[in-house]
Amino acid sequence: MKKIFLLFAVLLTIVGCKTNETSFKYQGEGNPQLTECSVPSSANFGDSISFGVNVSDIIPLSTLKAELYYGDVLVSSETIRTKENGNYSSKLEVPYLKNIPEASAKLILTATNVGLVTSSEEFSLPLTYCNYPFLTLVGESGDEYRMDKVSGSLYEVTNNFPQKIKAHIVAKSQTASGNDIVFGWEGGSVAPNADGYIPFSNASAGNYTISFDMNSYEANPFVKLYFNNVEMEMENDENYYVVATLQSGSVYELTGIPSFEDWNIDSDFFSRNDAADAQKLTFLPMSGLYKVTANFKHSYLKIEAMSSQTELAVLNADGSGAVWLIGGDSQAKPNIKNASSWNPEAGGLCLARIDDKKYQITFTAGISINAKSFDFKFFHQKSWGGEFNGSKITSTSDLFEANAESGNINLADGKELEMGGVYQITLELTTGSTIDDITAVLSAVKVGDVPVPVAEINFCGKVLTMIDPENFEGVVDLTQDQTLTLTKDGTSILSGAYASVDWIENSKFVPVSGKYKVRVSNITGETSLRFNRLTADGSGEMELQDDGSGAIWAMGWGIGYPSLDSQIGWDPGKAYCMPEVAPKVYQMTGTAGPENGSSIGDLFRFDYMSFKFFGQDGWGFEFTEVLAETAKTLIKNSGNLELADGVNLEQGATYVLTIDCSAGKNSPIINFEKR
Repeated sequence: MKKIFLLFAVLLTIVGCKTNETSFKYQGEGNPQLTECSVPSSANFGDSISFGVNVSDIIPLSTLKAELYYGDVLVSSETIRTKENGNYSSKLEVPYLKNIPEASAKLILTATNVGLVTSSEEFSLPLTYCNYPFLTLVGESGDEYRMDKVSGSLYEVTNNFPQKIKAHIVAKSQTASGNDIVFGWEGGSVAPNADGYIPFSNASAGNYTISFDMNSYEANPFVKLYFNNVEMEMENDENYYVVATLQSGSVYELTGIPSFEDWNIDSDFFSRNDAADAQKLTFLPMSGLYKVTANFKHSYLKIEAMSSQTELAVLNADGSGAVWLIGGDSQAKPNIKNASSWNPEAGGLCLARIDDKKYQITFTAGISINAKSFDFKFFHQKSWGGEFNGSKITSTSDLFEANAESGNINLADGKELEMGGVYQITLELTTGSTIDDITAVLSAVKVGDVPVPVAEINFCGKVLTMIDPENFEGVVDLTQDQTLTLTKDGTSILSGAYASVDWIENSKFVPVSGKYKVRVSNITGETSLRFNRLTADGSGEMELQDDGSGAIWAMGWGIGYPSLDSQIGWDPGKAYCMPEVAPKVYQMTGTAGPENGSSIGDLFRFDYMSFKFFGQDGWGFEFTEVLAETAKTLIKNSGNLELADGVNLEQGATYVLTIDCSAGKNSPIINFEKR
């Protein structure tokens, strides 16, 4: 064995010597010559300049490098392999950078031979800004607006814009060597060749001016918000925030938000004056460091406890810090529409610390919490980790029940919250010597009532029951190819409502006839319909039968409905019912999209999947799937169905997932293909 290692070492030495043999042979020899140099006499910022040169030497050449310097700063380079004497040419980018004065740059051409001997030629390259007669503002939807030159490098366009508009700004090439420069959003500011859209915003919609300075990259307008005279930072185009020390009982003023009196202010953290003085807010919890976020999507002021300027607070062993609520899609602030099922980073809620070892959170039934069913839990942090499980929390409430094993908080059996009732939940902590010694007692009290908007939603002649102002539900008998109707307060809304083509196509019901539970959601925004197949007597969800008929249910990540913003997850009782589009054949059709910020109809995550099919709405019978050959190019079976190795779906493309149970419950064939 020792001889083998020695032989291997000798071989490595030989190979290493051969690798550098040429360099060692010509070390320090030769003298590369650069002749017939061809470089431009001047250029514009943003150009791609062409250069050419003849390179020769008496020994083998190695590389030709072109380098462009603004002052002493290298801003662009290009390296070409030069195996033999001859002419070489290429292009070099002249970067468009902000606040760079018009001056001469240095263009250096350097030839290197295999003996590591170099020769260089240096050229002066005067650089100027191109005189763009106009720029083009291109909205996210593709609408174009001409931005005329006002003076110097400043361009403007005045038009009837919405209050917020996402856009790129394009400087179209003016010369043969020029390039289109697309200004976008990156790292919270405007940058050339950035993919993100610039989130312009004005105090209100209407006729206003959007401006951009090509030299400084300064763009306007952006809404400027001030919290107690401190400008709030833009986290993204929907959220502005400030981290500040807030004193209990002190009054704070938020300015810059149009119609701020209509915004939802979390009553656990702030009380506000009347509408005439709505921007003044009195802080209610214990003093401390907090992050105040103005969310424009939901017109909501969110408050979170912080341990530093960048870190969220966690619960400490002495009961100080923060307690967080994480749960399903049945509760959220400011309303259930903002729910993010069991996604702590997106949906975790900070309780208000109202006293030493005492925390509070308030919900309104039918608005911020489901009056008929909910499921949530309390944690030590806004993520998975320390939690109040069954041994750590008890409840004195006859409505909010703490599960003795999991610690999950659910509606007590046979109970409902009063629609519009305001319920204040309090956790009182008992501490010990370590964080593991902390226990909590939950109490709840109804502290008021608010009016809940009421609408009449009628589906196929059936008036649906209101779960909350955004969700209505009912049980209906449907037949295949039946023409469907959906009205809100007597006005048809079916044409603007989403249901996958596996459920509704051309206003007709696609699946086989049967009894279904229909839920109509988000009737004030993007309305969607979701169906669950029920048993013939309507007593419960249908299960898959031995002959392959009935219902199939999907759970897992990477699939969602009506978009990936509502991923199914592993939440028993909330699985997705696959429509039986033909006898014993089940189907799910949707587009591929991203995990966050998906569009309605994005049902498959393009870059990740891990889900499974069941014979009932929850745990129990699971499929042992057989993949069709066409499916194997996209997905694999690793216990769960996942994307095949190295495969991403094409974003925006439509995919069809089919389960054929014609051979019975135990012999399904799964197909998944791009339409």
